[in-house]
Amino acid sequence: MGRVLAIDYGKRWVGFAISDPLKLIANPLKELDLKKGKLIEVIESILKEFEVDEIIIGLPITMSGKKTPLYTEIREIKKDIEKRFRIKISLWDERFTTKMAKDIDKESHKNAAAFLLQDYLNSLRLKDDN
Repeated sequence: MGRVLAIDYGKRWVGFAISDPLKLIANPLKELDLKKGKLIEVIESILKEFEVDEIIIGLPITMSGKKTPLYTEIREIKKDIEKRFRIKISLWDERFTTKMAKDIDKESHKNAAAFLLQDYLNSLRLKDDN
């Protein structure tokens, strides 16, 4: 059974989190400073290290449901990753998970990705229960 990789993409920093093999628990993984590294190379490295069968990317939407300036960029990044790696990718509403992560640690992008991923994993369990 493969894992789920979560990506919390920002203007400068990207946070990554990975699920356990049972897709129950999200674990913060790493952060990328986009001024010092390339997103595709980091994703490729993670995919080589872990058996990942799905990626989720946080979709930035305001609390009122409006698209943020990063919205379009993230949709393009999703297309690029799908084309490059041929893996299932979902966009996941991150408006509440980002707030939760900032309340705990304003600087931890990998923790934001872990909150995003845990929210997604919880939704999978809810679907299975119904």
